[in-house]
Amino acid sequence: MSRSETLTHDPRTTPARPDLADIRLRGTVEAARFVAGEPRQVVIPAAPLRRTPRAEAGLETEAVMGDAVTLYEVRDGFAWVQLVRDGYVGYLPTASLGPADPAPTHRVTALRSFLYPAPDMKRPALGHLSLGARIAVAGTEGDFVRVGDAFVFSAHCAPLDRTTPDYAGTAERLVGTPYLWGGRTSLGLDCSGLVQLCLDLAGLPCPRDADQQA
Repeated sequence: MSRSETLTHDPRTTPARPDLADIRLRGTVEAARFVAGEPRQVVIPAAPLRRTPRAEAGLETEAVMGDAVTLYEVRDGFAWVQLVRDGYVGYLPTASLGPADPAPTHRVTALRSFLYPAPDMKRPALGHLSLGARIAVAGTEGDFVRVGDAFVFSAHCAPLDRTTPDYAGTAERLVGTPYLWGGRTSLGLDCSGLVQLCLDLAGLPCPRDADQQA
């Protein structure tokens, strides 16, 4: 393979390492082994995606609940994956992933919403979901929807096909959010993460990084 051919593959979005690569890249990249990826989804509120499988490695981007990923390898507590949303490749904590089913049916439309162990806001919250997180609604109980073994306030969710076309308005809702390199939630965002999140909520696919967006 020539140097020019190698440079055509952006390492941020190419699931290939010297020892392992996506089987769909056979013949276009060099790797000791090729595998077919397996579908998974993120099952925790937010998960850090890192360039290397180390907890102290820098944050490249974040995956949120309901994000679909393609899984290539699990080792030493990390899963080497590619995010379906934007093709980003990196390492997520293995514990952040679960089966691809049930597929998400709704998304969180509030800046943040709590997960409760019962349909009762007086119960201690289990955690929170950020704007744009995707959930599989299994039923309704009072003012809550059931998501697995937890409950979310139904007014904070909407079906996936209900978009928010005013992406500038979404950005205005996020004014004051702290800057976080690699951040993609309402707790912390970087500049390109803000753009991607707002466009995603508008139903417009968008790459992750500023140079890709340009």
